[in-house]
Amino acid sequence: MSAEPFRVFELRSRPGSSLLLHPFYPGSRVFRAEASTILFEGLLGSAEDGAVDPAALRSRLQAALDSGAKADALDRGFAFRLAVASLVFIVLYLFLGIVIRDPVPLVDELLVSGLGAVASWFWLERRALASPAFSTRLASLRLALDRAFFRTSPAVSMMEEALEDATLLEPEAFAAWISGPPRVELDARDASDLDALCAAIEDRIYAVSTLKSARALSEPSADRASLLRKLRRTAARAELPLLLAYARARPMAGSAK
Repeated sequence: MSAEPFRVFELRSRPGSSLLLHPFYPGSRVFRAEASTILFEGLLGSAEDGAVDPAALRSRLQAALDSGAKADALDRGFAFRLAVASLVFIVLYLFLGIVIRDPVPLVDELLVSGLGAVASWFWLERRALASPAFSTRLASLRLALDRAFFRTSPAVSMMEEALEDATLLEPEAFAAWISGPPRVELDARDASDLDALCAAIEDRIYAVSTLKSARALSEPSADRASLLRKLRRTAARAELPLLLAYARARPMAGSAK
């Protein structure tokens, strides 16, 4: 049985704009799974504003992978680095305070101990990123991403349309638009793509309260006027159209025919 691929998405709501949604963030399953079994699949919209440049797209994804892998490795080693840096600080402080006498007590001890702690912190960071295990895993992930298959998906095109609408609509029209019927019917595969796309958007939203409001907004019984006011207050301005498009598309993920 083949492994379920990790999906990456590119959304183009208007000419010249491009939003990548990917699993390359600290704590992601992609950095925990067995590297040799990982597969990637890319989903694109209709790209009506011009052909997608595969080389440029892969380059952006590779940069996101490298950045995410480094952040994940450093996050996992944070507690260890903190413990070592604290120990270095304490040992140097006690050594300088007890063994070496100086005319200005405390100041020299704090300065040298702090510098020693900082130096040990950055040395451990470089050591973690230069380790053979990290380098081998990152190389395997890069190879898997190079082999990724990209295809167009009606689900991505639907989300692009929703994102464009959310950008252009007047605020008073949002509630009726979100509850409107879908423009197209999705089959089982497209609904699965849309479900994965909504999950990718959820992973991108770090504020839990904002995500809860967007989820509630997609429910048929929601008080949309109140939730929209809350979202407009709490969500980042650049993030708001994506949240509204998510709320519009989320119920359609279960509408497969």
